[in-house]
This record gives sequence, structure tokens and C-alpha cells, in this order.
Amino acid sequence: MLRDFADLERKAASPETRVLLLCNPHNPGGRVWTRAELEQLARICARHGVRVVSDEIHGDLAFCEHSFTPFAALAQDAALSCITCTGAGKAFNISGLQNAFVVVNDPELRASVEAAMTAHQIRDLNPMGLAATTAAYTEGEAWLNALIAYLEGNWRLLRQAFARHLEHIDVIHQEGTYLAWIDSRSLGMSSEALADRLVREAGVRVIPGSIFGAQGDGFVRVNFACPRARLKDGLDRLICGLSR
Repeated sequence: MLRDFADLERKAASPETRVLLLCNPHNPGGRVWTRAELEQLARICARHGVRVVSDEIHGDLAFCEHSFTPFAALAQDAALSCITCTGAGKAFNISGLQNAFVVVNDPELRASVEAAMTAHQIRDLNPMGLAATTAAYTEGEAWLNALIAYLEGNWRLLRQAFARHLEHIDVIHQEGTYLAWIDSRSLGMSSEALADRLVREAGVRVIPGSIFGAQGDGFVRVNFACPRARLKDGLDRLICGLSR
């Protein structure tokens, strides 16, 4: 839960702070921010003139009991001042088609964003990406609902496996996405060393938490978006590798 709003207020009040990069839902933690949390964050940013850039690429993958709230849906002023980055790539597994997009309601701000994207040559979408995005958003609801239910089942399987066999390793509570965040600091290894050992000795690859900065060291990230039989095999390998 977003708790340290006092610290956020101090940081937002700094004259050097102009933009807040929001990951909504959070990656790698799998946290789906509540509407109340986002509203308080929006008030703090509005008080200090801090623009919010909200990365909502995992927004379609909130678990059933956790409602996803787009930042731009909070209020009219939030919608006008924020930049939303999203797309169908994560939920529908079509990222390779270059179909992500940016939503900017304010015309002047949109012109600035378009100019920056043009300068960096990242504005154009290919026809396949456009067709896939249209199909996903107009005909993919039933498939997406089934996917989320399947992912939740995979998440429960992963959590139960760790609770049964690796109770000394904490699995951070998941509310969305398909990427588990594992606290392996009790093993006394860097996340890179642990990831290297697991792939060499157990034949399973995890993502070292250090790719998210120094505070991620000691954590590893596990992708559970796969067929359940493959996940079970991967969990057996993880349990073997982490038990040594």
C-alpha cells in the first residue's frame, strides 16, 4: 500500500521535481493501486505542479478482486494534466507488433509529446500492430477474462509451492500482472549470483531484481504466464535450486 505520502509530499515540493513516473499497476511488485491511493497522489502532484506520466501497460491484468483505476479517470484535471502510456501488448501478448500508444488529452501537451516522439522516430505503428490492437480491444474480452482466471490459478500454485517447500523465502502478495516478486534476501546472495546459479544448476531462468536498481538486489522475478504443466516443472526446478 502507498503509505508514505509525507515523504512523497516532500519530494514533490522540491523545485527540481517536475514529473512523477507512476507504474499502475506496479511492476515488479504486482500491486494494483486503489482509487483512494491514486487520488491522494494526484492531489499532492497537483499542489506542486508535478506532472504524472502513468505507465498502465499491465492495466488489463488486474486480478478479479482488484479493480484497476486509470489515473486519467480520477478527475478532469488529472485527465488533462497526465500522460498515459499503455497498449494491448502485455495482456494479449502482441508486444512484438509495436502497438503501444500514448494518451494525452491536453492539446498543447499532446503536440509536445508528438514532437518528441517524432524526433526520436517512435511514432509510427505497423499495419499488423494496428489490426491486432483493434481485434484485442473489440473481440478479446472473453479471452482476457479466461486468461486472468488462469493466471490467478498459476499464482496460487506458485504461492502454495513456496509456502510448502520454501517457507524461508517470501513471495510478495500479488494483485495483478503475471510476474511474481520473490524476496530471496534470506539466502545471502546477490540476485545476479542467484539467477546465475539457478540457470546453471537447476535449469530455470529467473530475472535478477537488481535490474530495477540497488533496492531490487536480493529479489528475483518469476514469470508465471505459461501453461500450468510448464509452471509445475519450473517450480520443481526452483524448489530444488533454492533448497541447496
